[in-house]
Amino acid sequence: MPFLTKILSLKPSFTSERNSLWIAFDTFLGYKLHWLGGWLGTVSAPYTSQTCPVPECGHVSQANRSRQTTFRCKRCGYEGHADTVGAMNTLRAGLARIACSPV
Repeated sequence: MPFLTKILSLKPSFTSERNSLWIAFDTFLGYKLHWLGGWLGTVSAPYTSQTCPVPECGHVSQANRSRQTTFRCKRCGYEGHADTVGAMNTLRAGLARIACSPV
């Protein structure tokens, strides 16, 4: 089950263009998944690559990302690629959203 994070541009000159591209992609992917019997979920993007993916920890800090691609939790010491950590947290948030949704 795929989950997407919605990322908004901070540059006003590109906001409408990026949003329209995002809407087109989101609509097309959602349509195709629905056609195949799937479902597309979206979750909030902030802090997904700054949050420790270890369930017992969950420490959120900008210091966990000392470099662009490297994640190292300052509390428990977990290390990984920042994009992988962001994907793990996005999946966890999406699954939590499904678990809390009415059937």
